[in-house]
Amino acid sequence: MTATIIGSVRIYAADASMSRKDVIFGDASTVLLGLGATDPRLSLIVPFTPKAELKEDDILIISTNSIADGNIDSTAVWRIPVTIKNMTTGIVRQSFLGIPDFTTMAGSAIGSTDILSPAGIWTDIVKYTVKPQERLILGHQFAENSRIMLTMAVT
Repeated sequence: MTATIIGSVRIYAADASMSRKDVIFGDASTVLLGLGATDPRLSLIVPFTPKAELKEDDILIISTNSIADGNIDSTAVWRIPVTIKNMTTGIVRQSFLGIPDFTTMAGSAIGSTDILSPAGIWTDIVKYTVKPQERLILGHQFAENSRIMLTMAVT
């Protein structure tokens, strides 16, 4: 399996109005893995960031800066570690966000159209809105389980 680095990724936390945008994970290399194979054991560890807690209606934004034009389509694999707390029950669970959890910046579902990641500029490409009665923290407490994977196709 060969990996080709196609750019960098930043993850932002924003309030519901998107008037405030703070980097909570940044400049991680994104790799395109050949043959569609993925191995999360080789991925970067996302630090558990409890001080960057997102609340109900806050937005997690993925931004890319590709060295070649790329796109997110049905062949892309995303595995973003998050810790979610249900504020009603108090239950905390570790989970992963994938492509179906995100929408385009315009709010439409991914999959109905490819999302382009143009080369050479930072572009906000997708967002995740925190659900009602939930709090979201990027990463997992146990570092080995907190690996991020983002793959995109080169156009």
